[in-house]
Amino acid sequence: MPLFSTIIPVYNRPDLVVETIESVLNQTFKDQEIIVIDDGSTDRTPEVLARYKDRVRLLRQNNQGLGAARNNAMAAAAGEYVIFLDSDDLWLPWALERMAEAIAKHKHPSLVLGAIQSFTNADTVQEIQPAPLRDRYYADYLASWREPAWLTPSSLAVKREILQKAGGFFIHRFTHEENDAWLRVSDAPGFVRIDRPVCCARREHAGNISAYSMKNVEGGMYLIDSEGQGKYPGGKARRKARWSLITMHIRPVSIGCLNHKESKWAWRLFRRTFGWNLALLRFRYLAAFPILAIRERLKGSRMQ
Repeated sequence: MPLFSTIIPVYNRPDLVVETIESVLNQTFKDQEIIVIDDGSTDRTPEVLARYKDRVRLLRQNNQGLGAARNNAMAAAAGEYVIFLDSDDLWLPWALERMAEAIAKHKHPSLVLGAIQSFTNADTVQEIQPAPLRDRYYADYLASWREPAWLTPSSLAVKREILQKAGGFFIHRFTHEENDAWLRVSDAPGFVRIDRPVCCARREHAGNISAYSMKNVEGGMYLIDSEGQGKYPGGKARRKARWSLITMHIRPVSIGCLNHKESKWAWRLFRRTFGWNLALLRFRYLAAFPILAIRERLKGSRMQ
């Protein structure tokens, strides 16, 4: 059984996915299997992927969305840990080596998050330098709530059996399927956050989903509803921890709604999480949101 199963879902990204796959093949740590799953691409992506058939495992499905692609690839995986690398992101050559070091150091924790750096020009990735491992250990993901980190799938190694037992990713056609999954395993023992070196380079481009989109709004509402329905672990004793991790994702979506003249959805997200943010002493957000809402409304009135 390999230590890692690297899973790369892709849909209509024939050029960017090549760079992504190459960054995985160039890892200094070799105890991994690589699974690329094509979510029903309609361009030349299948042709490009065929070049790697001797070096990676290729899967294909009818277009079902990201959650289904991740689940289907995970069902075919054999690694102790799975990592879901987005088809436009890149790994630094030492990424898996440092993750493996953290896994050994902390006796196989449930989740390991590598440090991330965003980029727009791939040339800047070459300037990132390796460094000795520096990390932080928490009893579980919930325990990190006072200094929460975005668990980017491209740089998160999670124990496969734990994620599968929790049900994997939902298959709705909106976002936050990964955040929902992480919350469902948030009490699994051991969460390590690598502060250095940078392990993953996250590409910023026009194809990224912005803070505002209806898919993000629907996903945010799903997280809020799921918390209200008691779908996430920890009970009453750890609800502030869950609220902190959930509102980390909701606040930028609510502001994005204001900026895109979707005040109805902005206020709905604000109202539904008001008590949570108040309990968390998020006074800056609670005070700034109404001011921003009034400013956007006045701006719209002047333009009419």
